[in-house]
Amino acid sequence: MRRIAKNDPDAICEMGTRCYAVDDYAGAIEYFTKATALGSAQAHYQLSTMYNYGTGVEKDRKKEVYHLEEATLKGHPKARHNLAVMSMITAALTKQSNILSSLLVRDMKIPWNFSKNFIKRERSERRSLLRLFVRTRLLSAGCY
Repeated sequence: MRRIAKNDPDAICEMGTRCYAVDDYAGAIEYFTKATALGSAQAHYQLSTMYNYGTGVEKDRKKEVYHLEEATLKGHPKARHNLAVMSMITAALTKQSNILSSLLVRDMKIPWNFSKNFIKRERSERRSLLRLFVRTRLLSAGCY
């Protein structure tokens, strides 16, 4: 509690995670929002997932993308990966593969071995963009 009183963003984010774990979504949003104002990448990521699934808030794609972008800029690896997956959907639907390739190259530079190894394997097998998206989404959801 002393760290929260001193406005430590990690402690505030942890308190938001505890509220989320006991289904106190209003408290979680309050703590995550306060932590994002103090610069917590994890809090931005947590808010993006809440807006993605509509947990405690109404689903809002714009707010989800905003918080993913902020978390990515602050160096959160899962946020960067999720943003790359979202961009793959956009690229697949609008056929803008140059956006996809630049995000995947950036994604390969982060220290998250899942993304790097998965993308290298997919590129070497020359699978289609849509199949890459489906498998990535299934893996991230734990279904594959």
